[in-house]
Amino acid sequence: MNTLSIVTLNRYPITGLSAEPTQTVKLRVGEGIPGDRLFGFARYNPGFNAQNPQSLPKDCFVVLLNEATLIGVKTSFDVDTQDIEIKANGKAQSFNMRGSGDRMNAASCLSSEIDFKNPKPPEFVSSAPHRFTDVSVVLSNL
Repeated sequence: MNTLSIVTLNRYPITGLSAEPTQTVKLRVGEGIPGDRLFGFARYNPGFNAQNPQSLPKDCFVVLLNEATLIGVKTSFDVDTQDIEIKANGKAQSFNMRGSGDRMNAASCLSSEIDFKNPKPPEFVSSAPHRFTDVSVVLSNL
């Protein structure tokens, strides 16, 4: 009999941004890792509808796939308070993503740090329990 052990477990609260190490996790049937990929910075006009969220390709969001300069940006995000810290080029800025002003300021900050080349800054989006993965499903039966 083989034994499986998990050595490292990370979650990505905001799809495409920094991983956050998780020491323990309580899993529930039909749900993903708590706090994982519940938020995203959507690119201009990605086709996301918060009232009817559907899976979208990862390139609809700010991700390393499209923005190589994300490699120099480190973020931390508290899912409960929705406070984000963006660290880049030796400076750190904090925003509370519950307020529309801070959401816009965080998007502008991120855009300037990665030299974002879209017509508009990205939009901070969420529609829990929807998860921003290539195939976002919440299973009702396993």
